[in-house]
Amino acid sequence: MEQGDYRYTQTKYYRIVRRGHARYKRIPVDASKKLDDKYMHMIEPFDYNDLKNFSMKYMSGFMAEKYDVEANDAAAILKDRVRDYLSERLRGTVNGYSSCSITSKNVNISEVKGNYSMLPVYLLVNKYKDKSHIFMVNGQTGKVVGDTPLCLPKQILFAVAVFLIVWIIGVFGGALFA
Repeated sequence: MEQGDYRYTQTKYYRIVRRGHARYKRIPVDASKKLDDKYMHMIEPFDYNDLKNFSMKYMSGFMAEKYDVEANDAAAILKDRVRDYLSERLRGTVNGYSSCSITSKNVNISEVKGNYSMLPVYLLVNKYKDKSHIFMVNGQTGKVVGDTPLCLPKQILFAVAVFLIVWIIGVFGGALFA
């Protein structure tokens, strides 16, 4: 609102309370300290209905490592993950305001049970210019995530070439093909 040479901003504050209750089962937690959790989260979800009992025949020709994250540490990671997810979901229900500040939150997590399982994750480490690039594949869905090696000069050259081709076709149109 403006009045003379002054501009006023009217600010209203509202107290918004959100509550929720959720029940989750089978949230995967990476039990390897060597693998980046960011990539492990990105290759989810896994279909737990399609799990099979473990047999050494599944490992034939493959390497595997023993877990190095203990159950208590995995439970703490799981709780942090659930806490962040629930907070974000509840925050997403606040609409129609220009800003929102969370002044307090209380997320209670109970009945955490853990089971170790081997999920089908394939790991590929590619060395390029003395740097390791890791790729992970979800063995059920085929979803691939990883650290792709990129060359900035080649990317710029490719972008310029595509721009020039599109520009030439756009400017000269059908005259080139007549």
